[in-house]
Amino acid sequence: MWKADIRARLETSAVWRYGLPVVSVAAALAATYVLQPYVFRTPLFFLAILISAWLGGTGPGLLTVLLSTLCIGFFLSPHGVVATRFPNVPSVAAFLLTSLMVGAWGLARRRAEYALQHARDDLETKVQERTADLSRSNDRLQQEINERKQAEEQLNVTSEQLRALSASLQSAREEEGTRIARELHDELGSSLTGLRWGLDEVSGLLSTATHGGETGKVREKIAALTTLIESTFETVRRIAAELRPGILDEAGLVAAIEWAAKEFEERTEIICRFKSSMENVHLSREQSTAIFRIFQEALTNILRHAEATHVGITMKEQADEFVLTITDNGRGITEGEKSQQQSLGILGMRERAHLMGGDLEIKGIEGRGTVITVRVPVLHRDKVLKMTR
Repeated sequence: MWKADIRARLETSAVWRYGLPVVSVAAALAATYVLQPYVFRTPLFFLAILISAWLGGTGPGLLTVLLSTLCIGFFLSPHGVVATRFPNVPSVAAFLLTSLMVGAWGLARRRAEYALQHARDDLETKVQERTADLSRSNDRLQQEINERKQAEEQLNVTSEQLRALSASLQSAREEEGTRIARELHDELGSSLTGLRWGLDEVSGLLSTATHGGETGKVREKIAALTTLIESTFETVRRIAAELRPGILDEAGLVAAIEWAAKEFEERTEIICRFKSSMENVHLSREQSTAIFRIFQEALTNILRHAEATHVGITMKEQADEFVLTITDNGRGITEGEKSQQQSLGILGMRERAHLMGGDLEIKGIEGRGTVITVRVPVLHRDKVLKMTR
């Protein structure tokens, strides 16, 4: 610290720079005079030259050499001024040469220290600039992280809102399907029943008529209408079952899935094997509906894409979860088919399971078939009763 303070003063003040040689030479002269019996005349002056050249530079160094030469010649010589005569010139020249070498070494050291200090200053400046750049980069990065977090949070909120909307729409669709199925069954069904009874009555009246030829044609027409009515009955039953299968509300999920499997087998001639370790399962109405719709979509995908001849359905309760497994012996779904964005059926199945707090897993082995596993948490009986009221 003291060197830096002295150097700073020497660099800013000429008085300090050129006062240093005078002070250092005076100190060397006094010390040499006092210690003359014990030391040579020149070492302390060499030290003064070194210090002046090192701290003051070229000018103060040369001034110190001159002052040292004069002091040695006039004050420390045994014969005073006579010491400057010709016989002592070689000694003076040797002293001057040595002094210049010492001064040059001090000056070189000074320049080396200046260069080192300059390099340190440059390095410190670069470090500060780099630190500032890193700080700004860190601030920008932190800002980007905060913005991404905010965007992610907003995306999560939007996703939850969309899921809630999807659940609401699915619930509304199921309720509307239930209402339409009830109206089809009650209104249109009763009308068709009344029409069939009327045709039966007309057919009975015609059987007592006398004109056989005309009545035969009427009977044929009535028979055709009766066949059409029966077909309409079946269509109404099928539409009502697709909108909201009554067996799902009346007998529960297990019976509804078994019924759907049998109906699928009769309609497609794909053999279905149903196995269940339970007669019923404690699920809410929404959970039962979601699982049944997933099962329907799975059968539809098997019919359209799997090229299967056998389907296996198993149902069980495991670790407070209801597990539905659907297997087929078709060509096997690929990873690409599972991840296709156009696969709305699979996306809908996953979303239904997710909304019920469950999970859907699809595994396919090429040439050996596909396995679909649905897991939904089972509710306690008291919760089921509250949710179904």
